[in-house]
Amino acid sequence: MSIIASDVSRRRFGFGLAAAGLGAALAACSTDEASSAPDIDDRFAFGYSQDSVDIPRDPQRVVSIQGRADLEFGLLAGYPMVASGASFLPTEPVGVQFGSLVREELPRLGLGDGTEVDYEQLLKLEPDLILVPSYGYEVDWYGNDRLRQIAPIAPISDNFIGWREDLTAQLATLGRPGVGPELFAEYNADVTSIRSELSGVLSGKRLAIAAAGDGFLGLQHNGIQVSTAMDVGFVVPNFDPTVDGGLELAPENFERLADIDLMILQVNDGSGKVPDLGPTWDLLPFVRAGHVHVVDGRFNQGFVVTARNHLNEIRTAAALLS
Repeated sequence: MSIIASDVSRRRFGFGLAAAGLGAALAACSTDEASSAPDIDDRFAFGYSQDSVDIPRDPQRVVSIQGRADLEFGLLAGYPMVASGASFLPTEPVGVQFGSLVREELPRLGLGDGTEVDYEQLLKLEPDLILVPSYGYEVDWYGNDRLRQIAPIAPISDNFIGWREDLTAQLATLGRPGVGPELFAEYNADVTSIRSELSGVLSGKRLAIAAAGDGFLGLQHNGIQVSTAMDVGFVVPNFDPTVDGGLELAPENFERLADIDLMILQVNDGSGKVPDLGPTWDLLPFVRAGHVHVVDGRFNQGFVVTARNHLNEIRTAAALLS
């Protein structure tokens, strides 16, 4: 199963709010929050993201809303996860991309169109901490006020190019080293192995990573996929750590890719096939050479486990150049 993912931008879901009829239930719940949530003395300020929030020091029932970076972070922190959203992967077990870190099957939290949280289900789960991606928190995708009536929220940052620093800093802030150091060692060993294995193949080779959209490509400037590709020795000519998201290329601009040796193309429908991108695409030298590796476009956010998954895809893609 291919588990690298993509999107043209991190902000791939539209806004969504759950039915207004739940407001009364949540308001009633908020009056009981003090009795059901940990005492305020057992909380501390978590301020790694743009907002400082008070969260439990030792939560016992944790729910992640999106099921990508937020879920991986919870697993790496050793939190007792009781459920997670995963609307982007409706037919697979929740957290399948994180392998053995998911010790038992996690219940799936309803998310409607991707942001319409099933607050009623969330209430029944009785969480004492809710993890959300920081960018979703900042633009209030999931209804922050409603979530806070159920449990404290921790916005988890997965900085595109600085994922290592983000993971390490946030775990340290929480006082939870988790299994991060062990997995970092494994990631570094993977990088060394691939560099040794493919040293003659990758020298000077130029890689592009793009999301295939409806008649266009979303060329990625940075991100965990770009970071891992650069770690093993690829040249990523469009790398720009200051840009959030990707550059949209219409077919008439595909000639900008003429000097690329290899493309990792991220497709979100799970088909593993290159969509019809038109005749200009078919004429590109790397396309004619068969140097296109298609990956699943739904798992592009996370930390060290996600990075190791990307390394496996990069190794497979690099073999096309042999």
